[in-house]
Amino acid sequence: MSTRSSVKSGQTPNTSVDDTFKPGLFAGQTVFVTGGTSGIGAATASLFHRLGATVVAAGLSAVDAPLVAGDRLTVLELNVTHETAMRRAIEGLPRIDHLVLCAGISRGS
Repeated sequence: MSTRSSVKSGQTPNTSVDDTFKPGLFAGQTVFVTGGTSGIGAATASLFHRLGATVVAAGLSAVDAPLVAGDRLTVLELNVTHETAMRRAIEGLPRIDHLVLCAGISRGS
């Protein structure tokens, strides 16, 4: 059986997150997102929050983050290359159900 798509080549399908994921899909779950204060990490943190998760968005610049901390959303200024800081951040959480690694790390030559 063949199916035909009404989306032409080069076009984006007319769907949204609300059409794809069940509202409250991550309710009662905790998500920790590294690199969560900018770019793809912030977008990921925002989406998990929108889908009901309790989110910790950690990154280098919490001040400039496009996220607003509040109910079920914590924004942390955190360098993931500092092991002690990471341990402190994680130890304060009752549990982590999902870990999303979006932090970019570059090393000098």
